[in-house]
Amino acid sequence: MSLYTGLKCKVCDKSFIEEDDIVVCPDCGTPYHRSCYKEKGECISYDLHEKKQSYSVNEEKAKKIGDTIICEKCGTHNKSLSIFCEKCGNPITIEKSASGEDGVDIEKDESPFPNLIKVDYNDKYCRFDPNEDFDGATTAELAEFIGDNNKFFLPIFKLMKERKKKGTFNLSALLCPPAYFAYRKMTGTAILSLIIQITLWLPSIIYFLGSMISKYNMPDNALVAFISTIDINSPLFMVIYNVGWVLGYVFIFYCASMANHIYYRFAVKRIKFLKSKKALNEKNIKRFGRTSNAGLTIMIIAYAIIAFLLTFAIAFVS
Repeated sequence: MSLYTGLKCKVCDKSFIEEDDIVVCPDCGTPYHRSCYKEKGECISYDLHEKKQSYSVNEEKAKKIGDTIICEKCGTHNKSLSIFCEKCGNPITIEKSASGEDGVDIEKDESPFPNLIKVDYNDKYCRFDPNEDFDGATTAELAEFIGDNNKFFLPIFKLMKERKKKGTFNLSALLCPPAYFAYRKMTGTAILSLIIQITLWLPSIIYFLGSMISKYNMPDNALVAFISTIDINSPLFMVIYNVGWVLGYVFIFYCASMANHIYYRFAVKRIKFLKSKKALNEKNIKRFGRTSNAGLTIMIIAYAIIAFLLTFAIAFVS
């Protein structure tokens, strides 16, 4: 199956089929019927030439195909679960191959998921255009801001931009959202997420402390006296306890699913701010971007201090 089967020639607006004689622009890679290209005498993808961008087969197929499969013989778009072409009856496969025309080599796409964004992890920018705009920041600027893990984030940012998709899972954020945000230097988000997490789990904390007070002989103090006034076994408190416990985990999963988008908005905002101040340089990128082991450590210590203070206040303060 030709790489361009099912896509349309920009000159005649007809879909390419397997038997077509196809040529591509040596500058931007836009495909044409050979006769159509000779008729025009030049590539008519003027917008790509002006922006110095390249024609993306995957992007075009994502726009045109959606949830359909293209017949390799006649170019007909079939339903995604089709086994045979609805028009010609040809067996449908998802295999793809490509060959260059007129001396222009086209990279072979052997992925079983043809609509996924292609990534080259051997390239600093993952084979993306270094000057491509991401809401005011370029690929190159984002790569420098992110640092060592840019090959994880750049494809995700590209996916969010092109598919308008905000939710992408981040395992590190699942483990501890405040610590992850602090590690990525999103201090305000880290503090806010810590406050929300503690608030949602406050009934669980009260239940734990109340159980300790009832089980062990604790010294009298204001905290013990306050918690002792709460009936942790009452139906109302148990409802609050269960709702808070569930919402606490819902919040963690929300952070894990939105962490990449939050970081994307943070990175773009920081880069635009530095550019507006004409201060986008290596020194400031290191200051505002990259990662912070100190932030991660501080947040973990904050968790430990909160746990210690609660236990200490009950067990030792009289």
